[in-house]
Formats: sequence, C-alpha cells, structure tokens
Amino acid sequence: MELTEKVETRSDNAHQLILSYDGALFYVSAVRVHLCNGDAKHKAIFCAKEVNNGSSKDLAMEIPKNLYEVLLKYVHLNNPDLILVLEADGGEFKWSFTSETWLRQYLNRDNFRRYVV
Repeated sequence: MELTEKVETRSDNAHQLILSYDGALFYVSAVRVHLCNGDAKHKAIFCAKEVNNGSSKDLAMEIPKNLYEVLLKYVHLNNPDLILVLEADGGEFKWSFTSETWLRQYLNRDNFRRYVV
C-alpha cells in the first residue's frame, strides 16, 4: 500500500461527527486521512472522545474511498446544525445525517427522553 499524501481537513462549523465503533460511541474532533493510490481504501485516524467516560482515543481504521468523499462533502457543507452519524462495524460503514435542531426539538417529549444517535 503506497502512501502518496497526507490530508487533514478541518472546519470550525463542521465539527459534529458521532462515531459508533467497537461497541462504544465517540464524538470525533478531527479526522486525518492518508490517501493511498490504487487501493480501494484509505487509512484514517479519527481523533475522538468516548461518550461514556470522556477518554480521548485515536482510532485508526481503513475507510473506503467513497466514505472519504462523504467526509469531504460534509466539511464543505459548512452547516453547524448538521450532524454526521457514522457506524463502523468491522470493515463495513454506514452513515447518515441529522439535524441537531430537529433532535433538540423532540428532546423533552415523553417518547424522546434521551438523545443518543
């Protein structure tokens, strides 16, 4: 696997990324991606804090190129209300977007007592 360049993209407004990984939930503050030419996957490091105990971790994993494109598009949207929810299960990734405003709107209703994405 040849590493051709290191890319780090940051945006002060696109900071809400929630990651479900290895049975735990994390808030992600930064993602570093090493682009790999010719391979179907890139190497990524998610700088995250575990929701339950607040411990900081750097989670290293290989991500498919299409997920890298989703991360880039998310940053470029520059929407502080938009939350990217990413579920990593083995080598499989699922992702979705949700609105923080919409979630908070239902936070105090009886059937939405706690909001964990």
